[in-house]
Amino acid sequence: MHDEASAFMVSRGVDSTRAGRLAANLILQNGQKRANERGVLVSQLGISSSQLGQLGVLREKGSINSNSLDELFGLLCESGQTSTDVEALATERGLIVVQDEGALLAWIDQVIAANPKPAEDLRSGKLQAAGRLIGEIMKLAAGKADAKVVREALLKRVGQ
Repeated sequence: MHDEASAFMVSRGVDSTRAGRLAANLILQNGQKRANERGVLVSQLGISSSQLGQLGVLREKGSINSNSLDELFGLLCESGQTSTDVEALATERGLIVVQDEGALLAWIDQVIAANPKPAEDLRSGKLQAAGRLIGEIMKLAAGKADAKVVREALLKRVGQ
């Protein structure tokens, strides 16, 4: 499963070292969690290597966040349909991350304006203040933003 998923990711432009690590993480984190819950082997979950590879590609492109990835993994295991197109399923379920820089900057500006103290703390170098602001931005984005991208954009916006 690992090798086939890695090969799929590489064929879609993911660096081979990154693809191998990503496939292993998907199997160990998402797969093992569900296998333990069901008392089965990871190979018995009903998710195909191709689907695992598709999940990896979507995550690597930033099209889905970690919560969406976990939800999709579970849906794919439940459906047992190894031919399901993962990106289509993610789109259908509203799990694709918004990659609209204008919307992201608007959310950041709105949160900064509504939270002047944490924003000032962040500007003065207290990076732990970013957590609260990121949480508020993620709420505005209704989970359709990637926390890593939000963090990077927030830090850039406040001059960090």
